[in-house]
Amino acid sequence: MEMKASGEERSRLSNVTRIINESITKMRDLVWSIDARSDTWDKLLERMEDYASDTLSPLDIRYSLHQPHALTRHIDTHRKYNVYLIFKEAIHNIAKHSNATTVDIRFEDIGGKLVMSIQDNGRKQDKSSAPGQGLNNMKMRADRIKAELFTGFNEQGYLVSCAF
Repeated sequence: MEMKASGEERSRLSNVTRIINESITKMRDLVWSIDARSDTWDKLLERMEDYASDTLSPLDIRYSLHQPHALTRHIDTHRKYNVYLIFKEAIHNIAKHSNATTVDIRFEDIGGKLVMSIQDNGRKQDKSSAPGQGLNNMKMRADRIKAELFTGFNEQGYLVSCAF
């Protein structure tokens, strides 16, 4: 038996499907974050690279990830989860808003702090869409782990930098 749905019903079903998929992703992120086997920087970087690839590659946005050396030291669960979600939000914003073609992701040890910088080559958009909560959420997460967060445009495009 085949059922036919109206345009409005298809729209509702599509919205429900999107909400379910977002919920599943959030649960997977939470379970991963509390898994002690992933409490090292190299495991965090692996997950970040997977997310960047899954999000940016289908949009033909090239990215590179640079780290100075293998980061095998331990990271506490709270910090790991918040750093990952800051990273995810930055990548999501690039995919959704930037019109970028390249993204440079760097992890550097500067003055005893690890600095994550995510630089795209996107252009400033007009403010035709309503602002979301993404930048506020990144700031809240940075505050939770006592990190310094910078977001804004520079001569190359948009930069998100987080020092912790």
